[in-house]
Amino acid sequence: MRNRADKIFTLRIERHNLNLITQIKRPVRKTGFILNVKSNY
Repeated sequence: MRNRADKIFTLRIERHNLNLITQIKRPVRKTGFILNVKSNY
């Protein structure tokens, strides 16, 4: 059970990192970007 939860968690982190990369590629103001990251966690 623990292993399965860890897998789901890593999948979520990978998806989150992909979202971060796409956000960085777009011209985003730094403050808005930081707010986005905080709200995602």
